[in-house]
Amino acid sequence: MTMGQAGVAELVDQLCDRAQLFAKLLLETRFRVLNEVVFNQVLAACDTPAQTTATLAAIQARGECWCGGSQWLGEPVIRVSVCSAATTEDDVRRSAQAFVRARDDTIQ
Repeated sequence: MTMGQAGVAELVDQLCDRAQLFAKLLLETRFRVLNEVVFNQVLAACDTPAQTTATLAAIQARGECWCGGSQWLGEPVIRVSVCSAATTEDDVRRSAQAFVRARDDTIQ
């Protein structure tokens, strides 16, 4: 199957839209989004580096969605890469809620 130039452009737009939705949902739930989301990457953090690290570990352990860790200006961050054409808005919403649950569970 071939997507062609128009198909690839549509895919890139879709991935960017999903990443921007992810960032919006995280911001609405008191995560910090550290980058300008202009492509498919979102760098998020919690209130403290320790909380960010614990939240990432909880997200990965639960398996609801997958994200990686990285560093941004010496601070740990959670790196989201929206990279599948199969990722729906519902997937993004469910994943953002998984972030919230993981963070909230690390606080208590």
